[in-house]
Amino acid sequence: MTLSTRTIYIKMQDSPMRTFLANWVMFEDLVVDIHRTGRLEEDDQHLLSSLRYAIKHHYYQWAEHLRPYWQRVKIAGRALGQDPFEAILDTSVFASHSGTYDAVQTLAVVRETFNLMLVDNPPK
Repeated sequence: MTLSTRTIYIKMQDSPMRTFLANWVMFEDLVVDIHRTGRLEEDDQHLLSSLRYAIKHHYYQWAEHLRPYWQRVKIAGRALGQDPFEAILDTSVFASHSGTYDAVQTLAVVRETFNLMLVDNPPK
C-alpha cells in the first residue's frame, strides 16, 4: 500500500525527521498547485524558495539515511540515475511549466522512498 506524503508525516510526526517531513509536505503541496494552475505567483516563489532552503538544510542530515530507499525505487524497471531529492530541489526545475511536470513526477519517487522507509521503520 502506498501512502500519501501527508499520511507518512502523520505516522512519523514523533520521529526526529518530523521537521524535514513537515516542510516536504508543504513543498509537495505547493509544487502540485503550481503545476495544476500553471502559474508561479510571486508569493509562491518566495514560499518555494524558503521551503527549498529549509529542506536542503535538513536533507543533508537525512541524505545517507534515505539513500538506500531511493536507490531501491525503480521507474519503468530502471534504477534512478540521481538523488531525487537533490533533483527536485534544483532551482532550474521550476524554470518552465514543463519543469513542474518533471517535479511532480519526481515527487512520486520521493513518496515511494518515504513509503519504503516507513515499511522498514514502522512508528512505535
